[in-house]
Amino acid sequence: LGNLLLRAGRETEAVTELRSAAESDRELRGPIFASVWSIYNGDVDRVTAAVAETPSVRAELIEYLVRQKRVDDALRLWSSLSPQDKRRQHAAGETLARGLLENRRYGAALEVTRGGAGEDLRAGVGQVANGGFEYEIGAPGKDRFGWTATPVAQAQIGIDPRTMHSGARSLRITFNAPSSIAFANVTQLVVVEPGARYHLEFFVRTEAVKSVSTLAVDVVSGAANGKVLAASAPVPNGTNDWQQVSVEFIAPTDTDGVVLRIRREPCTEEACPIFGKIWYDDFNLQRANATGSARPAGGDSSRAVTPAR
Repeated sequence: LGNLLLRAGRETEAVTELRSAAESDRELRGPIFASVWSIYNGDVDRVTAAVAETPSVRAELIEYLVRQKRVDDALRLWSSLSPQDKRRQHAAGETLARGLLENRRYGAALEVTRGGAGEDLRAGVGQVANGGFEYEIGAPGKDRFGWTATPVAQAQIGIDPRTMHSGARSLRITFNAPSSIAFANVTQLVVVEPGARYHLEFFVRTEAVKSVSTLAVDVVSGAANGKVLAASAPVPNGTNDWQQVSVEFIAPTDTDGVVLRIRREPCTEEACPIFGKIWYDDFNLQRANATGSARPAGGDSSRAVTPAR
């Protein structure tokens, strides 16, 4: 009936019927949005007022807007939902967060994820989430703002409950690669303040490491250029107790996200084996002041950093 009225030029009556249909049958909402979109020439406020009065319909309109590459409009509409409705409409928040990440809107994606989850995430601005590896790490795409690990042959990546710098656990990477192996498989996206100076520190331990090319930690810009902002020295060969490592970097002005990446140094030899175990623990990010000294960025380091033992 709504479409019939629309073809007859009776827009006000058509919109009334389309609104009723959208509220009663979610299968019809996509085509209804398209119809009303054409009536109002893509005016999101008018489309919302016409057919998206209830939170459930508004949530699906958010997903429709993301598909139309209108993420700013979708974000504004998401902000109109109450905290309770954001939790109920979690799927729309997930779609919006993915759209924001695709557009490199990291801070906005973090806020949407926090609201949609209905709880405080371990991640925050200027914070390394799960810096002490007290919680499990996920596969890529599972945790947008936590550690993720991509499986790779000849390298085992996992949480070690028996060896740690502090707390109860650490990250262990075990290599048994008699031939060349590339590795950049452990990462975390961190939201930062553009243009701010940061100090990153962590602890590393090795056991029977043998290679001409070991592991380092990079800080990579979240902008499209993927520029490396800072890199630690590669871990030493052999067996070494916990050592503190630190780097400083300035967040780019054109992005509010950086990626922490544990990766292998480029090989200088055609045959480039690597053996041994490497542990990481107590990642901690701090905001540095103008003189370069660090101060807390308000973050989860997961626990306080203690002297190496």
